[in-house]
Amino acid sequence: MSTTPPGSRVRKPRGLTPGQFARLLASLADDCEADRETAAELYEEIRRALITFFEFHPTGFHPADEADEVFNRVARRLDEGREIYAAHPRHYFYAVARNLWRERRRHPVSEVALESEALPSRYSPRTPLEILEAADQERQQERRLRCLEECLQRLTPAERELIVAYYHGSGGDKIRQRQVLAARYGTTVANLRVRTSRLRDKLEDCVTRCLKRGR
Repeated sequence: MSTTPPGSRVRKPRGLTPGQFARLLASLADDCEADRETAAELYEEIRRALITFFEFHPTGFHPADEADEVFNRVARRLDEGREIYAAHPRHYFYAVARNLWRERRRHPVSEVALESEALPSRYSPRTPLEILEAADQERQQERRLRCLEECLQRLTPAERELIVAYYHGSGGDKIRQRQVLAARYGTTVANLRVRTSRLRDKLEDCVTRCLKRGR
């Protein structure tokens, strides 16, 4: 019989202590009335979804790092005695991710070289017109984000899991992930690409209709 603690094989977010991570998993277990092993699986599912979210909504930081930051923020709230209030924990983490994305948009990552004496872009003064244009772009992005989340929920669980997993990772990791997915589904990487392309088209059509309804 294995003595490995549940969740011990799960990748801990950078910045969290083992104790904080244990409390995070315990909170997920309580919210879903599940055991710790199931909570660890839910954590991995949420992490993949967050990475996909930030791949679709880049902030200037690596999507995996931003996913870790979301977990860090939730863990700090748990340390403060707060609880996760949501119909499903995934929705709570999405809300934190949206807030982080908005924060990054308000204060974009500066690409100014260290040796440059120029101020980072986040401190550069903007004209009133630039401020209005930025606010309008942010509203449009938020509408598209809400529509994307709504359309993702309309997919079947299997379809949602597939498209999230397909776009998970980057570079060589993404290639290996797609090879693993193809093997799991008993198909080729090329056929998997066609299948996920259809799912993406389905999502795009759904998002387009959603945006038109909101006009």
